[in-house]
Amino acid sequence: GFGLGQQNGSENGTRKRGVELQYRHDERISLNGLAYRQETLATGSERDVAEARLQFRDKRNGAHVGILQATDSFDNGTDNESRQLLAGVQRRFLDNRVNLRLNHEQSLGGDNDSSDFPTRTVLGADFTVNEKISLFAEQEFTSSSAEDTEGTRAGIKATPWNGGELATSVEQRYTEQGARAFANLGLNQAVQLDDHWRLDFGLDRSHTLKHPGSTPVNVNVPPASGSEDDFTAVSAGVGYRHDDWSWTSRVELRDADSENKWGVTTSILGEPRKGLGVSARAQYLDTDPASGDATRQADIQFGIAHRPVDGRWIVLDRLDFGFNDRDGADADFRERKIVNNLHANYRMNSKTQLAM
Repeated sequence: GFGLGQQNGSENGTRKRGVELQYRHDERISLNGLAYRQETLATGSERDVAEARLQFRDKRNGAHVGILQATDSFDNGTDNESRQLLAGVQRRFLDNRVNLRLNHEQSLGGDNDSSDFPTRTVLGADFTVNEKISLFAEQEFTSSSAEDTEGTRAGIKATPWNGGELATSVEQRYTEQGARAFANLGLNQAVQLDDHWRLDFGLDRSHTLKHPGSTPVNVNVPPASGSEDDFTAVSAGVGYRHDDWSWTSRVELRDADSENKWGVTTSILGEPRKGLGVSARAQYLDTDPASGDATRQADIQFGIAHRPVDGRWIVLDRLDFGFNDRDGADADFRERKIVNNLHANYRMNSKTQLAM
């Protein structure tokens, strides 16, 4: 937990050491290898992983074969090991606009115990809308000595800049650490349709076929397959941007064994004139857990920023209205709040400023 919140929650109290190598034979064939050790300092658990992979790829086809060894060691003397054979193929059709792929990771010799390296099969399809946007869908099945799972994912995948990639459900599911209301879905950047409109959508489903569940090396890291509880989640968002104002809105729903959630967020930001900015934002969240303690939360925010280039005054102000209601089995809870934050800065001369 050291620092100022800049570190992912999944990385707290971990040490990782390793090496990754790639040998490129030509433009189509490459050999990749990696080996690393991960230690969870709070519990003393360790993970050792070694992988080698031979990969072929051209403009329309792709394939890979490889081997992987993973060992999870715990402080009680237990070792969970997975020894796997890796294979995958992909093929592009219709002028490379459609990409079909199949990946399989087969555990060998009864060694199928590592929580993040079970026997896994992933079927996927991608449809390219344009050079920066594609739609994707995936179906995953896993099987291990501890649990069997299946998962479904669909959404938009975008390349907003060279070398960068954004996906509305797959990547975000593993990187967000609970700051949002729905940890499995969330998006910091939407797909731009034209000069004004952008949108995003996502589907994520996870179902555990066999319990009691595998033992993770680090409980702070979401599982690579399956989930702590079964769920289906969908989201949709839309945004519009004009020269001097913009509007965004988003709806998310999550139906899980532990609780059901839905929420809506909308906001508007504008600059009526140079040096003056105004904003408004509203959010509503409704949670219905299996325990029966239903909660409803709402926040409304108004903001103003007065910062002329040639003026002596800079004024920033934000006004928040909010409520939080919980209907509990033993008692009900009601909270109302009105909070105003004001910062004013006055430049008296070139050497002196007054702030409050």
